[in-house]
Amino acid sequence: MSLALLRDWIVTPLSDRRLVSNFARQEFYAQFTASMGGFLWLILTPIANISIYAFVFSYIFKVRAAEGFGETAFVLFMMIGYLPWFAFADAIGRSTSLLLEKAPLITKVKFPVQVIPVVGTLVPYITHAIGFSLLLLYLATQGYVNSLWVLLPFIFFLQMLFTAGLVAILSSLSVFLRDLQQL
Repeated sequence: MSLALLRDWIVTPLSDRRLVSNFARQEFYAQFTASMGGFLWLILTPIANISIYAFVFSYIFKVRAAEGFGETAFVLFMMIGYLPWFAFADAIGRSTSLLLEKAPLITKVKFPVQVIPVVGTLVPYITHAIGFSLLLLYLATQGYVNSLWVLLPFIFFLQMLFTAGLVAILSSLSVFLRDLQQL
């Protein structure tokens, strides 16, 4: 019983990938179309975050990178880990309300529920991948290119899979444990 359920949660989004793609596109565009800045926010938000962290950690706290990193600014060192964390935290933060927000769709139409947590993970990761790409572009212009960068898409994909699993669990639990939304 439980293996069949687990198989459904894995196979359904793959077999309905067109639905996942359309639903993710709709959710992604819905984030930006109502605002005046539109898609400009995809670029401005990561730049603003990096600028704020750069100012706070470089000028207020005067933090520097560890000895082995040479003259690398601490902010660059921190952002390499912090931008993937933004994607993870964004997806997990939205997870507790995903199924509850889509309840009318789930209850009134035959709809594969397994698609919703996948879309709830994809949209934040697509959004934050743009910011991470900007950081990598900046690092490349500064001469920090490394051959290990070829592993980044794979690592990013593994993190997204892990997050999708947690989002599926949390969104399912939040239907029964409404207090999870307060965390």
